[in-house]
Amino acid sequence: MKKSYKILLIVAAIFLVLGFLKDLIIKTTVEITASQVLGAPVHIGGMSVGIFKQSVRIKNLRIGNPSGFPAGNMADIPQIGVDYDLGTILKGELYLPLVIVNLEQMTVVKNKDGKLNVDALKVAQRKQGPDSSQMPMRIDTAILNLGKVVVEDHTKEPPTVKAFDIGVNNKTFRNINSAQQFATLVMVQSMGPTALKNAAIYGAASVLGVAFLPAGVAGILLSKDSAMHDFTSGFNHTYETALEIARKSGQIESEDKNKGVIKAKIDGANVVLEFIRNGDQTRLKISARKMLIPKPAIANGLMYQISQKVQ
Repeated sequence: MKKSYKILLIVAAIFLVLGFLKDLIIKTTVEITASQVLGAPVHIGGMSVGIFKQSVRIKNLRIGNPSGFPAGNMADIPQIGVDYDLGTILKGELYLPLVIVNLEQMTVVKNKDGKLNVDALKVAQRKQGPDSSQMPMRIDTAILNLGKVVVEDHTKEPPTVKAFDIGVNNKTFRNINSAQQFATLVMVQSMGPTALKNAAIYGAASVLGVAFLPAGVAGILLSKDSAMHDFTSGFNHTYETALEIARKSGQIESEDKNKGVIKAKIDGANVVLEFIRNGDQTRLKISARKMLIPKPAIANGLMYQISQKVQ
């Protein structure tokens, strides 16, 4: 009995090691392949591959900025779920019945030369159809959940940062025929509210047959001119941090810590920061208007910078 028990333990240990090595090898292969397809570094935090269920779960996938852009991530994707067909893969085609992508943040960077990081991707530079050198890929259904897009413009001094809520939840796409088409689809959908319609990624999208974000989505954002957030840090720390970032982003016109109000001029807009003590939290409301026109992207961009520094 003891001998049989030891054998079972050894067999179990071997399967655990093989399972770990399997996931590690596949994870490394996916990172290398994705980096080659995009022309930007791809890192995966964790991956589990089910053989019997024929599913893949990816955690914390990050796409870095291409060469020539500031260090940082272009896309933060906490979760990706994939169902695959093993039999079709063994025949030489990557067939994925279902792909679910939960993208938390897309960061579009315009460098000092006026070039966009998304335009430096290989998929944006493609002038023809899918790459025939890669394994054929087919996705029946792709479901996208997209959170926020941040736009950093380094052509201005100081650089400007704007943030937009993408507002894409459980949006479904069908019959995707290549890795390039899928990557471009995610990029185009993420960039929808930014109004950067001259980006080269849109030209690649038309070549690859990728649909654009429906008209009118960006207009919904313009109905609001403010961003609001509750910080768990103290009032003094939140106020001083916000004041520092507002000063770097534009020009301070007035500030009154006792009243909890900062007024600034940022990217041509009149910006007001209002701080309210709310128990152990500090509530910050930022509004932005330019020529009486709401500028929610400026308000959200400033809030994004403050939240990154405070927390």
